[in-house]
Formats: sequence, C-alpha cells, structure tokens
Amino acid sequence: MTSAFKLTATALLCGSAFTASAATLFTNVDIFNGTENKLYEDHHVLVEDNMITKISAEPIEAGDAEVIDGQGLTMTPGLIDMHSHFCIQEGMLVGRDGYDQMAMGARAHVSMMQYLDQGFTTARDAGCNILGMAKALTMVLLKGRVFSQRAVS
Repeated sequence: MTSAFKLTATALLCGSAFTASAATLFTNVDIFNGTENKLYEDHHVLVEDNMITKISAEPIEAGDAEVIDGQGLTMTPGLIDMHSHFCIQEGMLVGRDGYDQMAMGARAHVSMMQYLDQGFTTARDAGCNILGMAKALTMVLLKGRVFSQRAVS
C-alpha cells in the first residue's frame, strides 16, 4: 500500500469516528489536491465536523484537536469507484452458491473496509443482490453515525 493511500485511509477512518464537535489536525503532510499538477509540500490540514476547514503551510492552532503527524506522507482526495461488487468478490457462482445472506453481508463488510483502506470514499455497488445492505447503510446514516463517507447500493 502506498504512503498516499495509507494517509488517506487514516484520514477516512478518523473521519468515520467524528462527533459533531470533533476536530483533527494533520501536520507535516504533502497534499495532492487532484485538480492541479502540483504537490504542496509540508502543509497542515485542519478537519472540523467532518469538513476540511483550513489548509496552511504555516502551523495551525487547533486547540484541543487530535493531532496526527503525517510524517511527510501524501494526502489525496478520496477515490471514487462507480462499478464495484461488494458481495461477489470471488465471482458470481461462488457468491451465489457458497454464501448465505448472512455470510454475504459479512463478506460485503470486509470488501467495504478494504475499499476504505485503499483510499476509496465513494463506491457504487453494481452487483450486490442484498437489499439488506442498503437498509443497513440507511439505518446507520439515519442514526447519525458515519459508516463511510458515501455508499450507494
């Protein structure tokens, strides 16, 4: 796994645990913003309430925010996968014949966590046959907890 993806995954996992008043400060990171052919070196990024609120080459005063030293790793925007298969990673027949609905849901959870580890913040599941997955995501989001940044089933 590359350094950029490790830091992206760290940022996402921290984001999934935020509460309404939480803040996280990433220090000493290089930033690739995805819109310019440029790497911003040795910057600091403040995230408040799940939103990036400040990016600076100068140190940022963030009060009691959790501080994560990026140690020169690269921070990137989250990746998007518009055609994924959370439920059938091993193939259609294995998924159909080898798993019941409960096991398929557990397998889909593993797939989603792998996506986060790889830096994906948005994925569209194009082949999952489990309505329960959409219901579970909806219920988690309705209760105000963030499972991941976005998921579409």
